[in-house]
Formats: sequence, structure tokens, C-alpha cells
Amino acid sequence: MSYIFDNNLSLIYLLTDRNQIFRFKINQPKAKIEFEEKSIYSFHAYNILSIGLCAHKSWLITLGGDNFIKILDYKDNDREIASKSIPDGANVVTGCDPYGFHLCLAMDNRFQLYLITNYELRMLHQYETRSIQGLEISQSGHLVAVIANNLVKIYSTIHFKLISQLRGHVGKIKQVSWTRHDSILISCGTDGMIYVFNIFTGMREGEIITKQYRYRGIAVTNDGMRIYAIASDSSIKIFNNTNFEQEWPIENGFIPSAICLSKSERLLYVGMTHGIIRVYT
Repeated sequence: MSYIFDNNLSLIYLLTDRNQIFRFKINQPKAKIEFEEKSIYSFHAYNILSIGLCAHKSWLITLGGDNFIKILDYKDNDREIASKSIPDGANVVTGCDPYGFHLCLAMDNRFQLYLITNYELRMLHQYETRSIQGLEISQSGHLVAVIANNLVKIYSTIHFKLISQLRGHVGKIKQVSWTRHDSILISCGTDGMIYVFNIFTGMREGEIITKQYRYRGIAVTNDGMRIYAIASDSSIKIFNNTNFEQEWPIENGFIPSAICLSKSERLLYVGMTHGIIRVYT
């Protein structure tokens, strides 16, 4: 830790070993020293483990290795909306529901639903489930999909109950994606399978079987008809109504690791392990 005083010895600035800067105002009434603390730079000290976004607000949600959740307004000079210290073991945070009321935090054997209110995060409920590897809040915010190895569990954020369990994968599920109206969920896995699930019946309404590949991620149009998948052979595979349509190879030895479709569905973003983001039209 290092520090510096201003010229009048009324302010002290502290730089901590966690890359945080604090400012203390020193008051000395009647020989009694008082400190007024203000954090003027307090982003994550260590690596960021997970991020999420809010659909209708300019909020970025981050989970750091320093065991803090932070919500920042990326359009307002990164103004901090809320910050909360959390227990050890958290590994995934979701984006907010569309209106910025809730977010979910996952640990190995449980996940927590938080209410965002008055610039604070307040835990509403804790769900017990094992081997959590990913979370995805539905487009309306009333459901959350939990990835647990080769199983997807659907929970309600209203009455906190388990809605359904979606089975079919024999390998680890890498990503799930909700469609419009939140009745259909599409998943991909390392077993080379892509499944289209009806979450209310728990039944599969469509499937893509390509066992020679391992899928790392998918992006889906709102109507669920068009699926973009990144595969282990360094290609983007495009399916229309679960039927193979075309393939875009990724050259130069780049390996795709993440995929995302813009709201207009006109731009496709693909992240590479070499730190490159490509945009396809």
C-alpha cells in the first residue's frame, strides 16, 4: 500500500495492493481526528470470472476473482450502480432480467437470486442444485436455465420452484439459448448434439446430430429457426430449422471460443482464443 497527502494535509489518498484508490478527508475538531472515506477507483482487483448485460439498461455486471459483484453503467463514465462482497466459490454471474430487477450468481452446488434495489444487491432466494456450470436468464426474466453437466434444469424466479429438467445430452453442455416467448430452449454440447427443447413439456422438438464435432457455443435467432454454432473443427455451422445450410471455415489457425448474435440479427460476433473478435454479416 502507498499513500500521499495533499498540500493542506486535509486529504490522504491510498493505493491498495488490489488496485483500488481511496480518498480520506481528515477532520480535526477538538483534537479528535475523523476520517471520511470515499472510494474513487475500485474496479476488480483480480481477473474477471464472468460478465453479463441488462437488455434495457446500459448496465454491465461483472464477477471478479476478488469475490465482488459489480454493476456498472457503461454509458455514464462507468458509474458504479451497486457492489457486493460475496462468499468464496462463486464462478458464474448472469446478466440482469430485461428490466434490471434480478441477477443470478452460481456456485458449485447452489445458485442465488438477487434483487437489485436502491443501489444494493439483496438475496431473495438460494436454490440447491449440484455441479452448476452455467446460468441463463430467460428473455422475460421469469425463468432461469441451469446447466449441470449434461442436464438443463429450469427454475422459476417468481415462485422459486423447479419447472422441468431437460435431458438428452451425453456430453457436457456448453451453452443454452432462449428464444422469443421463452417456451423454447436450444442447447449444444461436447457430444456433437444440438437440441431444441420445449421447456413446459420437457420434450425435444428438434435435434441436430453431428457426433464428429464438439460444439463450443451457439447463437440463435429470436424465432429459433436459425442456429449458428461454433465447432471443434474451427468452423461456424449454420442450420435452418435444424437442417444444415452452410459452413464458414475459420482460417489462419484461429480457434473460436464464443459466439453472439446482435439484436438486429444482422451481425454475428465470434471471439477467438487469440484475442480476436470477428464480425460477420
